[in-house]
Amino acid sequence: MQEIIVDIWLIICGCICIWKGFYSFSKTEKLKAFLEDKDYACQAEGMIRVVRVEYHARHRFDDYIVNITFTDFREKNISVTKTVNSSHCSTKYLRKNKKKTEVPATIFYRRENPKECIIEELKEFEYIRNEGWIMLLAGVLFILLGGVLIYYYYWRKVG
Repeated sequence: MQEIIVDIWLIICGCICIWKGFYSFSKTEKLKAFLEDKDYACQAEGMIRVVRVEYHARHRFDDYIVNITFTDFREKNISVTKTVNSSHCSTKYLRKNKKKTEVPATIFYRRENPKECIIEELKEFEYIRNEGWIMLLAGVLFILLGGVLIYYYYWRKVG
């Protein structure tokens, strides 16, 4: 009976992974629409400064609190403080330049709300798209493994 419960949990985890994959794909579509909408999206050159790093047990999941400064289309200076980590973007650019005071970056922002911005160097779009495929694949594998194990345990007890 315990084997069946574990197998059902594998199938539930597979469904959660598939849901997360589809969520990542929808987030990718939103980012793609944001970047392609030339009427409301603008591009600017700016600077990123790492304000603080909150370290975790695993180096990969450190939280980087960054200050983003750029000039918008009205020649107004904008400063945004944002927390980024490797759960939604590539932080390799920040890790390499952590010692520097400020590093240049390309920033995409909305005209009506410049504080809503995306940093090109963090590769958010590519990261989320890849995450979607990985989660879908993991979900299918979990479901298949759970199904095969249930089939095996059922036929072993019946047969």
